[in-house]
Amino acid sequence: MTTTDVLVIGAGPAGSMAALEAVRRNVDVIMLEDHPIVGDPNHCSGLITKKGIDKLNVPYPNSIIDNSISSVSFWSPSNHKFTINRQKKSELLVFQRNNLDRVFASYAELKGVEIRLNSKVTKLIRRNGKISGVRVKEKQNRTYNINSKVVIDAEGSYAKFLPEAGLKPPNSSWRMPAMQYELDNVPDFPREYCELYHGYQWAPGYFAWIIPACQDAVRIGLATWPRFNTSKLLKKFFTKHPIAKKWFKKAIITKKRGGVIAACGPISKTWAKGFLAVGDAAGQVKATTGGGVNIGGYCGRIAGVVAARNITKNMPLENYDRKWKNEFYSELKLMEFIRKTLSGFSDKTLDVLFNSASKSFISKKLQNTKDVDLHGYDLILAAFTPKLIKAGLSTSPDVLINIIKTLSRKNQ
Repeated sequence: MTTTDVLVIGAGPAGSMAALEAVRRNVDVIMLEDHPIVGDPNHCSGLITKKGIDKLNVPYPNSIIDNSISSVSFWSPSNHKFTINRQKKSELLVFQRNNLDRVFASYAELKGVEIRLNSKVTKLIRRNGKISGVRVKEKQNRTYNINSKVVIDAEGSYAKFLPEAGLKPPNSSWRMPAMQYELDNVPDFPREYCELYHGYQWAPGYFAWIIPACQDAVRIGLATWPRFNTSKLLKKFFTKHPIAKKWFKKAIITKKRGGVIAACGPISKTWAKGFLAVGDAAGQVKATTGGGVNIGGYCGRIAGVVAARNITKNMPLENYDRKWKNEFYSELKLMEFIRKTLSGFSDKTLDVLFNSASKSFISKKLQNTKDVDLHGYDLILAAFTPKLIKAGLSTSPDVLINIIKTLSRKNQ
């Protein structure tokens, strides 16, 4: 039997940041990863804000950055477009996400975290009403227990251990399956911007994307409702979208990847006795875009600090809940509201709103967003322009009905 102070489930950015901050405060930390290599399989497009990633204070080499983006174009179902040009070329970075995860985990290991690969957690251990460790299964089917004073759950969006801890997991109906192709031989796609495509026939409930990577490579993908087939939808987008397909005439598919986007919003409670939930497992993800590395990583830092101080100074674990919510909860809830509202709009409504946005000052308003990661309030303020309000009213009752539906979905 193994004993440690802090046990972290999952070696993604949130888990690595939690482990790093805990070990910096002189407690023993074990981080478990169920795969043989940290970062594999790769489920992410890798588009991450530089400002946010730099706040995590983990040094990373330029060699794991494939590109930098300054502009984002949004296409409506009927191909109305508006573009946000942030002008700062290096503001959005296209990372090799698997290598970024390895950088984070390696840095945590360098500082003293013990990482165990091929170590799958099968259940939580509860003693006297408190989570006090985990059951682990290794690749060779050897099983053993690890006792710990605090378990930090950074397992990802499926969050299967939260119910064992007595917590409500993220709403599975907003866990969007996603698929991505990595393409070579796409030399004509502009390297300085990415494109997002909306429409029920392409990506019901979410959107498709094209993100330029290194040289003539791009990443294309989409996310959608759980009831749809992502493989069929992406093949259709790749071959038939009237705007996007022109870029792919000579493209070669080099890799296909699947994953899940946690578009459910943050869960209401992220702690129990002996237990903290972080990252995708806690819904600490931007529901609007699916990005979770920066916010999840920062929440992981908070969890690591609180866990260590709980052990060394008796700090209550519920302080984690309060601290991360003070930083991010209202923004994440607002982005959840925006996502659920947009996902409920018909293609007709999206066309009207996109067309109005392209003719209004919304692009300029969003160009001046101070923090791209925390964009919820800026999106709401930008939406309250006369043209967009008029457009929304003109499509009534669709807009009003979906706003009312979203507001009524408490805790969904």
